[in-house]
Amino acid sequence: GLKHHVLSWNDAAGTTIVLCHGFLDQAWSFQGVAAPLVEAGFRVVAFSWRGHGETEHVGRGGYYHFHDYVLDLHARVLVLNGQQVTHSYQVLETLANLESQMKDAETGQRGYLLTGNQEFLTIHDEAIRDLPGLMQALDDLTAQDGSPLLGGATVRAGSDASIDLGAGIVASSSTNTFAEVVPGVTITLGAQATVGTVSSVSVSRDVAGMTAKVKDHVDSLNAVVAEIGVKTAGGTAGSAGPLAGDGGARQLRSQLLDAIRTDGGVSLASYGIQVNRSGRLDFDEAAFKAAYAADPTGTAEMFTTAADGFAARVAEVAKGASDSTDGTLSAAITGRQSGIDRMEDSIDEWDRRLTLRRTALERQFVALETALSQMSSQSNWLAGQLASLPSSSS
Repeated sequence: GLKHHVLSWNDAAGTTIVLCHGFLDQAWSFQGVAAPLVEAGFRVVAFSWRGHGETEHVGRGGYYHFHDYVLDLHARVLVLNGQQVTHSYQVLETLANLESQMKDAETGQRGYLLTGNQEFLTIHDEAIRDLPGLMQALDDLTAQDGSPLLGGATVRAGSDASIDLGAGIVASSSTNTFAEVVPGVTITLGAQATVGTVSSVSVSRDVAGMTAKVKDHVDSLNAVVAEIGVKTAGGTAGSAGPLAGDGGARQLRSQLLDAIRTDGGVSLASYGIQVNRSGRLDFDEAAFKAAYAADPTGTAEMFTTAADGFAARVAEVAKGASDSTDGTLSAAITGRQSGIDRMEDSIDEWDRRLTLRRTALERQFVALETALSQMSSQSNWLAGQLASLPSSSS
């Protein structure tokens, strides 16, 4: 065939416009027309017909038939569309491979479920393994206009997570955590949770956890009682505690131990807590668990009731002792600090008096030294005078 002279502008654009000139014209005549089309975002292609411009001419004896011009135009369009045709074949081939892999995965799964043959499972696993690569290859392909073949990423407005608890009750949350679905129960959806997943939630009492909390409370209370005992212990000088004889500290110890009784006089002995001979609290875990199993609500109320529970009574005693305004220990600390301040003031006053007394005595000492020196001088002078008197003879 003849070699045609072809001009092309903006080859990266998606839509192509082919410009064909008239008789006795050539491709370069479209240069002014191509500029605004390129600015509009089109690819512009112009070529010279056979025998025109820089395109080859028919040889000697040849003739320019009109149907030859039509065939030349058809050939040029095929060349221009060659890249798009190749792209289309790539898309079709990728889709076919994806369809084949999905069929293999389904066939392998069905065969394994029906026969239990591991070979079917191998086919399924290999197909599933290759699917992500095929999906990525399909995502990388674009339509003829350059847009994503599969529509690209889509942005959807987020929505709250929700769970259906049955009986028409639906709980919603802006996160994957649903707090207090029922009192004391919080549900968190894992990353693997999918729409339509059905799960069963069993709610039971945490006997071991409740027992451990009560034991920790009793152990902490015993530690405080033991510390008070050490600080208030009597004995000889040097062995007695710093708070020996302090009535307020001893009273606090008694109040903490008495907290095992309610205001109505009910003891916690039946719940496994009682005072032993050494003045400490014993906790019988077996007795507590038995009481909790027999009456969970009543047992819990004995320890957690805001008004008269064991924890509330201990907290009330602690607050009565440590309150910064009128607590017994706070008052005792304030009183002792006041006594220390008075003693320090008295010591400072004695220091001042002793300093004044020392100054007065030093002055008296200096005066006495001066008087003694003067008396010594007079004594020496008188001795000299006596020595100079003439002696008398009898």
